[in-house]
Amino acid sequence: MKTKLLFNSFLFIILFLYRDSATSGQTTEFNLKNFPNSFYNIVNLPDSSLLSVYIAIYTDDDVNNFFILHNNKNENCFLTNENFIYAKIKTGEYPLLNFHFPFLSIKYNVIPYLYPGFIIKMFYILNKIKFSPRISDAMRNNEEQLKYKRRGWSNVESSPHLLGIAMDLSYFTRWERDEVKKLSASLGIHFLEHGGRGNHHIHLQDEEVWSDIKDFEANRLSDTLNKYIKINNTILKPYFVKTGNEKSGDDIKFYFYSDRNEIIKIEIENLFGQKRASISAGVFEPGNHTMFIHKDFLKKGTYIIKYFRNNIFYREECVFMN
Repeated sequence: MKTKLLFNSFLFIILFLYRDSATSGQTTEFNLKNFPNSFYNIVNLPDSSLLSVYIAIYTDDDVNNFFILHNNKNENCFLTNENFIYAKIKTGEYPLLNFHFPFLSIKYNVIPYLYPGFIIKMFYILNKIKFSPRISDAMRNNEEQLKYKRRGWSNVESSPHLLGIAMDLSYFTRWERDEVKKLSASLGIHFLEHGGRGNHHIHLQDEEVWSDIKDFEANRLSDTLNKYIKINNTILKPYFVKTGNEKSGDDIKFYFYSDRNEIIKIEIENLFGQKRASISAGVFEPGNHTMFIHKDFLKKGTYIIKYFRNNIFYREECVFMN
């Protein structure tokens, strides 16, 4: 209860600290004139529950990443691109987000960076158990992984921890363990419980991402990512704003019914097949839901909107931005 009060108080207090920021640079397809104000209005979520949204906006030579934490009071916490690091891989960019929120209990030596899609799942799980357990491990570097192997804590040199797609939790009750195990199974997360007295913990890893990327030289990629990690382990430049259910008749509307826990991903491409935006949101529980996507951040033109449900293609449509 105390941690949940801290979470809600955190979002309330920083509403008074909100400040704008201007971003230089224009592209042919994105309206960044009032950036990041346009970003604040990209997604509207009428759901009265905690949801997370990861947004990536692509230009011809760069990508801008954003993260939104939407609570049940319709208050949104926005994290801007300064809180991300990323490395190049064969399929594009591989981002990690600094998740060092003050309402989380995090061990002092944890490197607080995780893959954004994994954070969406983790916030959902942690919210269900009132953010009670301590996060005792997250991102690792190669040196730490080798130390774990030397001490017999791990039998491998390559681990999902190296890529920010694994998290360890400690100081949990039996009920919390059972709840985490149940929720993990619904989200494609591999659950392990191990360690003896003094090191008893739950290990969670995003099996969907790990199965796709573990053959991409995880150690080399981890070295690249760790070069950009800030030593002070703090959120760099957060921006916060409180929003209502703002929507217009020109929004992209996605109505859907879920019969299971789901993460929705929406990709926006131009007619040349170039990805211009990717929006991942969740976790949506069983029931009816609506997502509104404001198109103002797009320049005039025709775009293909692709919808994915739990990473499986669902449908696509063509929209025109005038």
